[in-house]
Amino acid sequence: MTFDLFITSNLGQSQAFTTFTSDVGRCSLMCVEEAQEICTDIMKDISQFLIANGYGSRIEVEEPSSSATAVQKACVVLLDTICEKILDNPGAKGPTALAKLLALVRNNSCLPNKCLIKFSSHLLVLVLSHKAHITVKDAIGTQEQWSFGKAPSGVTSMYRELLLAMECKDAMDVIQRVLEREEVNWKSLLTFCATLLVCFQQAPQMMKDMIDKLLNQSLESCEQDGLIAAFLLARQAANEGPHVFQSYPQWFRDHFGEGASCLSNKKTVAFFLAFLTSLVPHEPAEYLKAHLKNQPHVPTKSRESLADYNSLAKTRLADLKVPLESEGIYSSTSTGSMGMKQSSKTQMQDQAMEDVEKSVAAYERTSKMPNNVMEASIFRRPYYIGRFLPALLTPRLLPDVPDSKMKFIEELKCADKIPASMLQNYEDACAKEASSLLEGAFTDDAFDDCLEPIDSLNVSLEKLPSAVLSSLQSQNASANGIAQHISIISDRLSTVLDSITQLLGEHNVGLDADCVILDLDKSTQNIHAQHMQVVDMILDSFCKTCLAVKSSNNHLDTGSRNALWSRSNALWASQVVAMVSKHRSMIGALYHRLWNLALEQGNTLSTPHIHGIAVFLVHLQVNQQLFPPVFISGGATNQQSDGSLLHHISRYLPHHNAQWMQFSIQFTSEVIDYTQRYARGSSENQQENKLLSVIPEDVVKKFCHLLLRVCPDVRQCASDGMSCKKHRVIGAVWWTAAFELYHNKRTQDLIQQYEQVTFQEWLSMELQVEPYNDGMTAIERQDYYRWAVHNHFLSKSTQDGGCGGSYKHACSLILETLLDHDIKSSLLSNRKLCCHGSKGAEAVRKGQNGCRGELIQLLQELILLLSVDTSSDSSSPWLLSILHNKIKHCKEDTNRDAEMAVWVVCFMRLACCLPAYLLFTTKPGQMPSTECRKSTSDFINDQLRSYDQEGAYGLSYISTSYVLRAILHFCQVNLEVAKVCTFIEDVLCACPVFTVSLLIHWSKLWPVISSTLHAQQTPVPLVNLNTIHQWAKSLVPHHGNQTEQTIDGDISNTKPWLLGVAMVTVIMEETERGKRQDEKILRGVELILLQKDNLPPKVGVCALECILAEISWDIMWSNVVRNAENLSTMWRVPDVMTAFQGRGF
Repeated sequence: MTFDLFITSNLGQSQAFTTFTSDVGRCSLMCVEEAQEICTDIMKDISQFLIANGYGSRIEVEEPSSSATAVQKACVVLLDTICEKILDNPGAKGPTALAKLLALVRNNSCLPNKCLIKFSSHLLVLVLSHKAHITVKDAIGTQEQWSFGKAPSGVTSMYRELLLAMECKDAMDVIQRVLEREEVNWKSLLTFCATLLVCFQQAPQMMKDMIDKLLNQSLESCEQDGLIAAFLLARQAANEGPHVFQSYPQWFRDHFGEGASCLSNKKTVAFFLAFLTSLVPHEPAEYLKAHLKNQPHVPTKSRESLADYNSLAKTRLADLKVPLESEGIYSSTSTGSMGMKQSSKTQMQDQAMEDVEKSVAAYERTSKMPNNVMEASIFRRPYYIGRFLPALLTPRLLPDVPDSKMKFIEELKCADKIPASMLQNYEDACAKEASSLLEGAFTDDAFDDCLEPIDSLNVSLEKLPSAVLSSLQSQNASANGIAQHISIISDRLSTVLDSITQLLGEHNVGLDADCVILDLDKSTQNIHAQHMQVVDMILDSFCKTCLAVKSSNNHLDTGSRNALWSRSNALWASQVVAMVSKHRSMIGALYHRLWNLALEQGNTLSTPHIHGIAVFLVHLQVNQQLFPPVFISGGATNQQSDGSLLHHISRYLPHHNAQWMQFSIQFTSEVIDYTQRYARGSSENQQENKLLSVIPEDVVKKFCHLLLRVCPDVRQCASDGMSCKKHRVIGAVWWTAAFELYHNKRTQDLIQQYEQVTFQEWLSMELQVEPYNDGMTAIERQDYYRWAVHNHFLSKSTQDGGCGGSYKHACSLILETLLDHDIKSSLLSNRKLCCHGSKGAEAVRKGQNGCRGELIQLLQELILLLSVDTSSDSSSPWLLSILHNKIKHCKEDTNRDAEMAVWVVCFMRLACCLPAYLLFTTKPGQMPSTECRKSTSDFINDQLRSYDQEGAYGLSYISTSYVLRAILHFCQVNLEVAKVCTFIEDVLCACPVFTVSLLIHWSKLWPVISSTLHAQQTPVPLVNLNTIHQWAKSLVPHHGNQTEQTIDGDISNTKPWLLGVAMVTVIMEETERGKRQDEKILRGVELILLQKDNLPPKVGVCALECILAEISWDIMWSNVVRNAENLSTMWRVPDVMTAFQGRGF
């Protein structure tokens, strides 16, 4: 039946069409998931027919009959239904499949362009109105997530395919038609608009014209739906960035600000303000701030309504805890895009200080007052008076010769931009600073002026500990004294870095990059030595200051210590780190040095250095918005990942031996303890929680894991639920501090907020431990492993990273982790790669596998408990399910076969350490089910045959003997001989390659069978194989021994290919040792020809085919040049030529 006839004959038959559309929808998914060519051809033909008949030109040219019209309508309905069923698939499957279908349609030369445009336009309307369940409120709150960059690739591919068939104007017309419908899928529409704006150069202007049209019409008619559409489209366009569309504040100011013509009368203004008011409960903060900072220009009589809206918007901002005046005079690199959450008080002070520095620098360059400052003094007066001027008028020791800052203040004073009271207070405070620092200051400054810039910087850094202590211990403690000294350091640091920049010249490229890349496969050789010297000086001074502050705190009682922390909200460390962020040219060197200290030299660092580095990294994490992001590249995956420096360091913290475990515990405990103290100094609970949240999850995870590992007392407390304060740990200071920190209530509350180490993560960590450098003995480690499994992970739910009480799940995780480890090690050794640069390859060469052997021993213990695990399912082979799960995720690429070979070899290497019966069933003593036998047979025929082959046509001895061990197990535990024989016959029949492998290795396997089973217990199939082997040996004379071999059975019913394999195998074994492979092959051919009259039918042919396979295998894998001459000589033997070419038997 033709397709045309099918449509015609089933008109009105909804059931047939429903079945048809469902089948076509599944076929389209198969085109994407399985890439079957036949499915692609089917979809191409179906889509061509339906589009040609539903949207084709012949319907318009020919005189349409009633049947033709019915067919056309049916084709349109079928296409719509098929596309809807495709879109109904979850996630990106539907759009991806639809994009594939559209690509087939677009590349079909049989369809005219006009037909494609009509179909694409109709389909676009269908897509944009499909499942219109997203409300306008949802769109207003979440449309920033629907940009082109954030949309799934399948969705954007679908839209691009639709746009390729039409012009930009056609797409805009479709958007207009969709907006006029009652049902609109706002997510689809706005995502499509984002794609349209990116794909067409003229789209932004056309979108602007459409928005203007919608605005004018909706404001003129006071129609809310059009106004909502205009605002959503404008925001979506602005969301794509200034390279596509103007920013939303600018758009709002242009259309509703002073000079705009949109709000022309009182009625329009009232409607517009009512509309804005209705949006307030659902508006993101950035749009509320845009409306407040770019207020609409309204008539005088409407000012009260505008004031009501402003009050409501400010209240909403207060509820969201987002300040209106958080932005500085300049667009700062330390603040994100519009709409960021509320900055802390420290961040706002830093913003004001940054604005002051930029303003003074601009004044120094131009000798003119910056326009930004003058505008802020008029239009942003609250920020100018409340933030900018206090930061500018920070008391300091004034130089004798007025510097740029003094001239800048004088210029503002002359312009009457500084209140007289603020200026007088500033002058008095500066005079007080001068009188307090006058003694000895002149001498020190004069001495510093005689030094080189690097020496002058070093002197300033050496004075930092005393300056910080003096400020903290002062009764009038304030940040001003510290800030003044840090400013001096910053000034001298700038001088040093400028000289380095001039020295580097053209080699200075990339030092001020927007991000820092830490390559695990490369050293820091590209970092300039002087940059590294400066960084070392800063970190050394920072660590000394941390030690001085910590020592000073230790001499105080607890109340005074907490009071000191509470007085120091603007901590000196935060100011030092913020100061460092200004000097971008040294950030790369700073990151590399911190990385090197923590991950390469950490086990050699002293406690003060560890404390100082931890404090620095904590403040780096708190103020990360001031620093460029860091990317980690290279390593085993050779991929890039971004994040904060503390996040990456905590992720890669080494713990492979006792020394590195000690460092990791010290480092993580310092990070947690310092962050808790820092957060406790905050006056607001919200700010305290925010500071605690900067601790990376890996820090808490590794702190808990390592402490439980090395401290039996902590494990005892965790198991018994006892109060750990009863346990008194006596040891090193760092050890006692970590123990007390762990049992601190704040730490326990913090631990509850984070996910703990999962069983699989724990296994991966243990695989990295060097057993001979571990702090535990082998016995202690085994005790710890048993505690971890039975007392800790086994009872935890799977959602919490445990085993859910299932031994099977525990065994599965151990085996999967070991398999992943072995696969990774094999791939790394092949590729000469490593996890941490070249050291990984060296570790692989040395054969360092961590505690792999002890984890295998743990797995062997747990497997004995599988038989009592009620969650174990004996209907399927558990062992093979592990490999099958891995194979499912194997990517289809050119390296798949190579990776699969590694997987199978590694799997068999681990399987051979486990009971062989697991290859067929989970419970010992139970005969495998039919499903288990089929699964194992498929594994042997597919995976082992393809990736574990030894010789031309057999499996390796290891794999063959392992499968045989499984068979012998069932022979021993099952007394029903008939069942056992049936089972063995099923396996041998289903797996010919296994039968051949048994014959190949029979001389080694038969002694194992004989010693395992009594003669009367040996199953018939195995006895038959032994008979075949005996027959083959009877044909081949031994070296100097022509005694006939006795045959215990009958071979008359044996298949010829089994006899041929056995014969060739015995020939190869019995040929004199020391001969080359080609000589053995010649000897085999001669013996076959010699015995050709005594061989059963077809056996000689099969034997010669085996010989030919051996020759091919030898040419493929042996030294071809060496064997070429001998093989060519062999082919010239007349009888051999007759045997192979004419089969003259």
